[in-house]
Amino acid sequence: MPRMGRIPLSSLALVLGSAVVACQAISGLGDFGLDEAQPKGGSGGATGSATVGSGTGGTGKGGASASSSASGTTSGTGGMETSASASTATSSSSSSSSASASSSSTGQGGGTSCPYYVFLSANEYQVSAGGVNDFDAHCNTEAGAAALPGVWKAIVSSNVPAAMRIDASCDVYLQKDQFNMQPKVADAGKLFMLPLQHAISTTAGGQPPIDANSIGGGAPVPLQAWTGAHAGGTLGATCGIWTSTQNAGTVGSPFAVDSTWLDAGMAPCLQGHHLYCIKQGN
Repeated sequence: MPRMGRIPLSSLALVLGSAVVACQAISGLGDFGLDEAQPKGGSGGATGSATVGSGTGGTGKGGASASSSASGTTSGTGGMETSASASTATSSSSSSSSASASSSSTGQGGGTSCPYYVFLSANEYQVSAGGVNDFDAHCNTEAGAAALPGVWKAIVSSNVPAAMRIDASCDVYLQKDQFNMQPKVADAGKLFMLPLQHAISTTAGGQPPIDANSIGGGAPVPLQAWTGAHAGGTLGATCGIWTSTQNAGTVGSPFAVDSTWLDAGMAPCLQGHHLYCIKQGN
């Protein structure tokens, strides 16, 4: 065999050094994250990591799921499902809350849900020291006697016009007519506009009122209701805000649907007349 020449020591050292570096590089692949391409964590890593919302959990698909769940990205099948599920739940909860808030919206008249209801008082009332508060109390008394819940007000002016004292932002219906029906009186916001869709001419129990002024001696007096208001609900004569028997106050005709439902003329303050009563609160 031919004899090999000597290898210089410098060349031998260079070869050995290169071999060492190569070995170190191969053994250090895991440190560079290449082994994460292997599905060591499996789906179990995905479940555990996604639960705590950590992006540093198991490897492979599990790590991708945890990372996407935490960051909101769409990389990895598990991350997409987790993210979509959370998004759907949030959206559903938000929509449910909004729907609940919307369905519980109320009118401005004290918290009652729309619509509003009206009736004509069965009795006639005179002015008194309590003024408009007494008129409201009469409406609540008659509503209570008919087992009607809520807070009721008389449709009259006080120191402010009737259109400002009474909330009419909801549809308004007659509490009950003689046929036990509830016909619409006015659309929302149009109670004081003309004409009414139905006259306010029956009591809380659906009966025609009794005109006490026509009972007994003397000439019959047309059935009327105190309003203290002109057409449109503007301020009329109020008998000293319903405390004085002097002079005269504005009255309306319960059988009318034109402007005379509010303003059919004047009546002496010492007389008694009906009241229009409207529900304004629960």
